Amino acid sequence: MEEKENKMEEDTYLKVETIDELKFICNDDPQDFFILLSHGLISRKRIFYDDISELFFVEDMVTSSSQEYTLQQLKTNTNIVNAIEKGAFYLEADENEISNLHTSIALLAST
Repeated sequence: MEEKENKMEEDTYLKVETIDELKFICNDDPQDFFILLSHGLISRKRIFYDDISELFFVEDMVTSSSQEYTLQQLKTNTNIVNAIEKGAFYLEADENEISNLHTSIALLAST
């Protein structure tokens, strides 16, 4: 139990603010995200984006179900885009990865 608590303390969160940020973050490797729901609940997702096929591969971490989506399907068939728009969608990663992403996302936004 203590080991898990220490791991939780090391995790850091980054609010994903746009679809372009989501694509950028999960383009090379699947990444772990969560959606803040009402009453303090969360929904965990692992997402990979393939820029060649332009598909999102989404795994629900609770049910272990997975599905692939086009951007339009992601908008209409999931709550991910809605959560991003409401400021309730976060990447969960270690502190170093979050720090590197902050820099990369700032550069992405300036282009």
